[in-house]
Amino acid sequence: MLLLQHGFFCAPAERPDLHARHQISDASDPCNPACAQTREIGTVRHEKNLVTAARSFYESPDMCSNMFTKTKYFLLFAFALVLISGCAEGMFWKTGYLSPWVRQQWSEEEQIAATLFSKRTQMREMLDAALAGGASEQQQASDHLAQIVSSDPILLLRIEATRLLGELPTETSAEALKLATRDREVQVRSSAVRALEKFGGEDAGYLLSKMAREDADTDVRIAATAALGNFNGPNVSETLSQMIRDPNPAMQLRAAESLARVTGQNFGADIQAWQAYMDRTTTSDQPAERVASEGSDSKTDFR
Repeated sequence: MLLLQHGFFCAPAERPDLHARHQISDASDPCNPACAQTREIGTVRHEKNLVTAARSFYESPDMCSNMFTKTKYFLLFAFALVLISGCAEGMFWKTGYLSPWVRQQWSEEEQIAATLFSKRTQMREMLDAALAGGASEQQQASDHLAQIVSSDPILLLRIEATRLLGELPTETSAEALKLATRDREVQVRSSAVRALEKFGGEDAGYLLSKMAREDADTDVRIAATAALGNFNGPNVSETLSQMIRDPNPAMQLRAAESLARVTGQNFGADIQAWQAYMDRTTTSDQPAERVASEGSDSKTDFR
């Protein structure tokens, strides 16, 4: 049908345009060069028509919108399928409780040994019972959590135990958190920052100051700088004065926020104003006096 449409088998009288252009003497002769040229012209026109039709199809706004919508829904469906299919024990381990299949698997595994989810639940319940009890219960809980932080092979349990230690004001917790600030795993050190912030006291501020200045991971240093805004100690103002001059903009912003809480000044996010203020401040000025007067309620000596 396409061949007839483009005139491959049409007589010259039926295609006057081709007859006038190529002076075909015998269009029915397959060996005639003019007839071959006619076929070639028809093929080129047919290809151009196909290209034009395809271009208009894919450049249509409605077509692009429909393709985008279908792709979006497909990706959302695939993501939801991953969350509920049991893969939540991998990179989506925190969403495992959302999947009935994963929870069923946990229940089956509970018959053999305690799962990660149940261990974390037991740790939380133990801490709540210790806080509701006396000093002996808190000491026992601290010993158990400190043992997990120092030697448990499961990283997620060590992270959780470090975080919970911040709620137990015991000597054992203090020592365990001190070790956690030097842990080889970045996640454990980050958890130690949050625990020390909750633990409180001058000596916790000392450790956070040390982490803000010396930790090998930038995110840990930034987190420690942000936590220093809740502390007053001999090293806090000095450390924040150093952090406000750090070349990292995120570090400067967190240092400015912490300085606002420590000094009572308010320069917002004006880093140059904060730097100028700290240049005018000496160890005998108000920030240091405030640190010395309010930082004497240390709970535990971490040093």
